[in-house]
Amino acid sequence: MRDYSKVAPAFWTGDTGRRLRAGGPDCQLLALFLLTNPSANMIGLYHLPVEMIALYLGSTLEGASKALRRVCATGFAFHDPIREEVYVPQMAAHQIGATLSLLDKRVKGVVRELNNFRKSAFYMDFHERYREAYHLPEPCCCRQEASPLEAPSKPLRSQEQEQEQEQEQEEC
Repeated sequence: MRDYSKVAPAFWTGDTGRRLRAGGPDCQLLALFLLTNPSANMIGLYHLPVEMIALYLGSTLEGASKALRRVCATGFAFHDPIREEVYVPQMAAHQIGATLSLLDKRVKGVVRELNNFRKSAFYMDFHERYREAYHLPEPCCCRQEASPLEAPSKPLRSQEQEQEQEQEQEEC
């Protein structure tokens, strides 16, 4: 959890602010919540179940989901309902700055936060967007998650032993 976050006055008056306002008060409130909630981090990519949104905003689950869809429709944020992740693409630029010096200690912080989301659908988008500005290393090659339907390449030792015992019992 961060100690502070920045919210620029342009949040209310800029192009995105006007699109959020057109989505209604719930849309604006949710966008502000996405910037300042306890789960948020400086890179704008974090885990946030819709149930938590509903809890903090005093909304129903249906109301929170509807507001989240409206916020996403403006392009302010993106949501992965399967992994329960939120990505606010411009958040890093506003919270950290447009660029960082190679020696800036925040580079390590950004890399650390981003590495927590190697399997995220938004990992590569963040990496492409901020690679040069934040001196990010090449993306991790292990980003893709193995399908739960794929079997391991070879059975575990205990499975091999069980299979051998079963074969021996069948032969007797």
